[in-house]
Amino acid sequence: MKSCGRKTALNISHGTTYLQKKLKKSILKTDSIRKLAEFWGTHDLTDFLDELEEVTEPVFTGRDMVMEIHLSSDEVEKVRKIAKFQGIGVADLIHKWIVEQAYLVQRERKIV
Repeated sequence: MKSCGRKTALNISHGTTYLQKKLKKSILKTDSIRKLAEFWGTHDLTDFLDELEEVTEPVFTGRDMVMEIHLSSDEVEKVRKIAKFQGIGVADLIHKWIVEQAYLVQRERKIV
């Protein structure tokens, strides 16, 4: 009986069993930083080596940057009202204002 128990333990710990292959999940495919952080917080990269591929060219070039701005509740309310009046989202309105202002300042001060 003892040898049978040892043999079973060896079979379980040696190699990937059919059940392990069946239960194996693939790498999460999402652009959500929060979801990716949750996924990699509970998974190990070495479990997915067969899914990885070498990339020879830069991947994250020319990407947009996110900036944080702080506004008072009154300022936020004013921006929301203007955005609603113009029929666009708040982020689009703020982006439009920044692009317009940057263009005017560059032109006025001849900044290249």
